[in-house]
Amino acid sequence: MCENLPAAVGDRGSDSSRRHGTGLNKIASANEASCAWRHLRETPDSQEEVTIPSVPNGTRVAAGRSRSTLLIGLALSFAGCYRDGFHYRDDATGVCWPACADSTADGDTTTAADPGVVPPVTPPPVTPPPTQQATGALDPTFGTAGIYRLDIGGANNVAWAAQGLDLQPDGRIVIAGVVGAGTNHDFLVLRLLESGALDATFGAGGTTTIDFGGADDFAESVRVQSNGTIVVAGQSNQSTSVARLLTNGALDSSFAGTGRRVLALTTDFELVNTQVTLPDGRLRLCGHGRLSASSPTGMDLVVYGLLADGSLDPAFGSGSFAALDFFASDDFGGWCSLDAAGRLLVSGQAMGAVVGTFLTDFAVARLLADGSYDASFSDGAGLPGRVATDFAALDDGVGACALDASGRIVCAGSATDTTGTHFALVRYLQGGGLDSTFGTGGRLMLTMGSNDEARALIILADGRLMVGGFAKSARGDNDFALAALNSDGSLATGFGVNGSVTIDTGAGRDDVVHALRVDAAGRLVVYGDAINAAGDNDIVVLRMGL
Repeated sequence: MCENLPAAVGDRGSDSSRRHGTGLNKIASANEASCAWRHLRETPDSQEEVTIPSVPNGTRVAAGRSRSTLLIGLALSFAGCYRDGFHYRDDATGVCWPACADSTADGDTTTAADPGVVPPVTPPPVTPPPTQQATGALDPTFGTAGIYRLDIGGANNVAWAAQGLDLQPDGRIVIAGVVGAGTNHDFLVLRLLESGALDATFGAGGTTTIDFGGADDFAESVRVQSNGTIVVAGQSNQSTSVARLLTNGALDSSFAGTGRRVLALTTDFELVNTQVTLPDGRLRLCGHGRLSASSPTGMDLVVYGLLADGSLDPAFGSGSFAALDFFASDDFGGWCSLDAAGRLLVSGQAMGAVVGTFLTDFAVARLLADGSYDASFSDGAGLPGRVATDFAALDDGVGACALDASGRIVCAGSATDTTGTHFALVRYLQGGGLDSTFGTGGRLMLTMGSNDEARALIILADGRLMVGGFAKSARGDNDFALAALNSDGSLATGFGVNGSVTIDTGAGRDDVVHALRVDAAGRLVVYGDAINAAGDNDIVVLRMGL
């Protein structure tokens, strides 16, 4: 029987139509927009489609079966409406009605009650599936109310610049961090199920640790390879370190002989922040380092080239290593990505554009496959293969870069003006010039709190930019901060509240977003850290709707 439907209003259809299973009932709706319903029926030897035009939007078509006909389906598509499971929903008003296609016991077509006055009807609320949360809303099916949090060892579990998040095709989440205390830290890698629980098939109960034999090992970056192995990179005793794990969390002995290795091509200090894998399996590890304690250029952006087996790549740079300098002063960062032509983009912040100052600017370099500068990339300021961008003659720095579908380069970070430090973004054309169609002359500053910094950036399939970092609250602590931008740099107001979301996970203590990904179901996965009551940071993963 058809339940919870208002009384019918007139026109049950002709006796002939009722005999052939095409009897119609009109159920009144407050929305009088027009839509067309399709009514399918099947006789013993044929199938027929009947289009019934100009029926008021929301009108209910009740149908059944007779002794000689069988109704197959109805109302599969019509203007302004759509079929949602076993309901029909008006996408303009959100009204959702149960589909009705019942029959009496003897096969006669069922019709609704006699004509009468129909009172206003409020349909039941529509609850979206758990995998389709409102944009910017936490997904309650993940972790605890949308949040997973882990504290191991009573000490910091996230390195300062960690990009330790990646996703497997099956939806499992791989995280890299730190475990240990004092001067004895190790790489920490954990894997979560899609639900946000630790994956017991990985390592020991969902976690594994990697010790490189030095005093301190800090994992900064993790990537899942096409064959399912996991590459983790970071720093060991101030030198670059990298390891590869099998899918079960064990070290992969086919990589560098033992599954891990330490690279020390400089004599002073190195820190790897990000990595990319080339189509042939070779690795590029990017960060910053000082060639020697007396280096005339100070700290530089650095890139290591490795073959797929973990050995040094002799075809890259000088001895598998490239150092990138901008103004003969300190450069920090090393956020890297690969463009469609196979060129490597390495970004960060460069000091010394204004001689005699310690102010920093956005800095991006583009390298050819052999590690040399790409001279076709320039802003015309005399730095072939490199561009530098200033916002307000104060400190600016890149926290992440990405390439859009047109090959334009988008970088996000922070910029300081007289009012404080804010989210800042720049979009460059493929040749290195600023893209005037973005923000104001290619630059954009976005205030999220009293002091803000962007550390993560992804470009969604629909062209929107998703930026993550932290924003200082009125309480004085930092909160997770996320902003969605349209392709022109304007806020995408459909996300969160007018395009942005801030989340306090630490009861008034600092929270920071480090990395973003989108899973196969189109949900945003956010990785960061939050300070706990003891004063050290915990791993935090959020999942929310887009």
